[in-house]
Amino acid sequence: MQLKDVNVAARATLNKKVWKILSQLLVLTCLCAVGMAYADDEYRELNWDDLIPESEKAAWTTSREDALDDLLEQASPASAFGALVPELDKQKVKLPGFVVPLESDEVGMMSEFFLVPYFGACIHVPPPPPNQLVYVKLKEPFELKSLWDPFWIEGTLRTKSFESYMGSAGYTMEAGEISPYEWPE
Repeated sequence: MQLKDVNVAARATLNKKVWKILSQLLVLTCLCAVGMAYADDEYRELNWDDLIPESEKAAWTTSREDALDDLLEQASPASAFGALVPELDKQKVKLPGFVVPLESDEVGMMSEFFLVPYFGACIHVPPPPPNQLVYVKLKEPFELKSLWDPFWIEGTLRTKSFESYMGSAGYTMEAGEISPYEWPE
């Protein structure tokens, strides 16, 4: 066997190893891209405390009545509570809550509503602060059978205000999914 034949054989083996490594990298790259695309479609599950900035959470965790009295003495009613969390803008989220209908058609198919953290919010005065009201516009109308039932709402959250005679929402959402909330056991 000549040196030339050894070189050719070594190159062939090296080429096979390089192609194997390159093909593995290609498969890994494709898997990462699929994973990123899947992650992009996932909704981040929030709770209502996530809509409150850290600067306001301390006031809410102390005596709520005392904190509210202090804030109302120091600030105008519009700025007492209700600041938004700007990092939530344009985030795909899933948020549980109760529905307060705002817009429905003649057969009761609802297309716009406030999502609120507890039953009866907005019906009683005063309404929750703006960071605890989410104005929701549904892509497809929904038949609300009971105001007593909580729901999961999935959609893109915006830090954009919405005014209604029922209250002022600090957040808005275009929702694609509404589903019943299952109480934890």
